[in-house]
Amino acid sequence: MNYIEKIIQYMERNSERISIKEVDEVRNPFKVSAYKFNRDFKRAVGSTPRDWLTGRKMELAHKYKSDDPALTIKEVVRKIGWDLTERQFAEIYKVRYRITYGGKTINNGVAFPNGLRSEMGMDCDFQDFLFSPDKKELEEIIFRMVLMSGEYTIRERGELSRTIITNIENTCFRFPFLTFEKEFIFFVFFDPDHADSLELSTVFTRIGDADLCYAPNDKGIYLDLIYNVAINQEENTKKAILESILNWEELRKVQENVSIGTYQQWIYNKHTHPKINKDAAIFQTSQARYDGIIQEFRKEYEGLLNGIHLSAAGLEEYKTGLMEDDEHAIRSALGKLIGSGTAALPLEKLDLLLQLAECPNLGHIEFADYTFNTDKDLVTKIIEISPRPLIPDLIFDYFRAYKEVEDDGEYYGNTILSNILKRRSGIDYN
Repeated sequence: MNYIEKIIQYMERNSERISIKEVDEVRNPFKVSAYKFNRDFKRAVGSTPRDWLTGRKMELAHKYKSDDPALTIKEVVRKIGWDLTERQFAEIYKVRYRITYGGKTINNGVAFPNGLRSEMGMDCDFQDFLFSPDKKELEEIIFRMVLMSGEYTIRERGELSRTIITNIENTCFRFPFLTFEKEFIFFVFFDPDHADSLELSTVFTRIGDADLCYAPNDKGIYLDLIYNVAINQEENTKKAILESILNWEELRKVQENVSIGTYQQWIYNKHTHPKINKDAAIFQTSQARYDGIIQEFRKEYEGLLNGIHLSAAGLEEYKTGLMEDDEHAIRSALGKLIGSGTAALPLEKLDLLLQLAECPNLGHIEFADYTFNTDKDLVTKIIEISPRPLIPDLIFDYFRAYKEVEDDGEYYGNTILSNILKRRSGIDYN
């Protein structure tokens, strides 16, 4: 049984006791990195550990509620070990089961916060929108609207920031502090295969100890948010946002006599698709902001590499050699990256080079919360007994050995390293 299967079995048996916020810690006994754990878990079950555990807790809640209809939210969240807010439990429950926790069926729409607009359908097919191009395009407009407000976090400073916050609070969006995840932007920049992954639930997660975010799957809510933010801006910003959708009048069906503060609800025609204008000023302005952010990340990336004495060019040469299985190129690149001299090799440097030997197409380095992939004590021992000129040979042996390992989900890196250490020095690390 591989380590992911063991973890899944453990999580299934202990779903009520494992914290959603701390689910990442279940990997600790297996000494694998966060990157590898999330990658392998997603391969095995199709979702992240956090999403899987959230879904599992919701299934338990649904079962408890079915067995005891009088069970309150306070009681059920305690039974399932829910460590997010009750409000978010209710929102996720509603979306997952198309029914409110109190038992009201949701038809072609969603119930709104505090009951202010509950049961007022948004006239949009929930399932069709979930996988539609419209959802992705509207998410991108919101992503760019947030970028226009500046920096990585919406703070209550400028008019645009305040309006976005107000309107998000008046829809079913749940972004507690609207903080960009640095790793996300870094990942998009360094991994072209994921450059189109602008899912808002990815962009706005990982906010310290904040709650799980949730983006609704209803076209009207997205349009509401974009429109009501735009109309409260000064003329240039308003125009920049509204011009991103060319057919507002065609989309809007009826104006309801319902307002929440300055927020006004519109009903949108579910048969009409938004016509996105990629030439709108919002795309140019936000792209300039985005490019500026990327430059900052490039500096951080280079700072990390400099800190452990690795050059970006040398890393690219090394990765290319690994992917092409070119022994000469690998050894040549390692010679440059390891260097000569008697100074101790930084632990992170060897660990990173070993990670790349395992997974040459690793597109980025998790600089914000860099964690060891291999056993730190083992790497320390190898550095202590191995002169620098011999390290490239050791890494190449590791690369060859790791290629022969069957991909069954287990992590064999530490075992391979231990065997190499024993063969080279006679030291039995185990």
